[in-house]
Amino acid sequence: MSSEDLEAIRRQVDTLDEDILDRINRRLKLMGAIAEIKNDADIPVHDPGREKEIIVRLSRLNKGPLPEDVLKLIFGEIISAARALQKRLRVTYLGPQMTFTHMAAMSHFGSSVDMEPLSSLDDIFREVERGTYDQGVVPVENTTEGIVSHTLDLFLDTPLVIRAEILMDITFDLLSRSGRREDIRKIISHPQALAQCRGFLNRSFAGTPRSEAPSTAAAAQAAADDPSIAAIASRAAGIHYGLMVVEEHIQDNRINMTRFFVLGRKETARVDHAKTSLIFSVRHAPGTLYNALKSFADRGVNLTKIESRPIRGQPWEYFFFLDLEGHREDDPVARAIEDLRPHCSFVKILGSFPRG
Repeated sequence: MSSEDLEAIRRQVDTLDEDILDRINRRLKLMGAIAEIKNDADIPVHDPGREKEIIVRLSRLNKGPLPEDVLKLIFGEIISAARALQKRLRVTYLGPQMTFTHMAAMSHFGSSVDMEPLSSLDDIFREVERGTYDQGVVPVENTTEGIVSHTLDLFLDTPLVIRAEILMDITFDLLSRSGRREDIRKIISHPQALAQCRGFLNRSFAGTPRSEAPSTAAAAQAAADDPSIAAIASRAAGIHYGLMVVEEHIQDNRINMTRFFVLGRKETARVDHAKTSLIFSVRHAPGTLYNALKSFADRGVNLTKIESRPIRGQPWEYFFFLDLEGHREDDPVARAIEDLRPHCSFVKILGSFPRG
């Protein structure tokens, strides 16, 4: 191929780039009309069901060679920019920067939002309730270590609803300033990260003291300040805090995922392929839990999760957290929930949202 051929191809690329840019801007200009309609109808700017629908449709149409993860990244940013033209959202997450919750929030909302970390789950619920932030992102459960119990407990007393769920692959690296094993005198991380890497630590660092940190990102910060400390954190956190990789992918379970909830003050628009979450407690009588759950079986509603939690201040009293397939307005789901109520002392629907 000659240099003339190369230049001819580059001119075609330039023409295509200009066409792509023009079409993106034309797409963004349509957001003005959408913003007016949403504003008049008091519809939230963020519509996770519609946003997911766009990505799924384009993924089905994609014949390559564009990889699917790159497609999601590109169009996720286009959607984020379009959303910001309607209203630039303020989103908070469990910080500091580069926690897995931060990374989940970035993957869901894109970069055209204002994101700020808060140091506790209580703060996130409280500040979203107050309207300081439009939405918040919190961890819910991990496939290896199970539920984040404090997140579930906070749902008892909040008016917030679940607007979306985010499922994220979790991989951990062992990070330090030097990247050398011989320099490590202590290993620190969030308790969940330490637990998810317990087998590796027992094999490779059996005699090395371990310490808990408020988050994996806080552990990375500590390792950046002290050359004798190694942190268990994400590769992104290591890059952010200037750390070297001692060992990569050290989690014991190679299929390791964490689920996050997006919290807000208004429910999402109805979508197909939805999931609904609720909490309830049952009266003390033989068979009440059985009959409560039978309400869903009788209506053909599939339950995907049930978790029990003690009710604070009421010894030996429990509430149950439930995930089910379907939207709360779907006839089988709505009827099942009504069938549930007579068996319960308390029922609270936390939201219906697109499946992650």
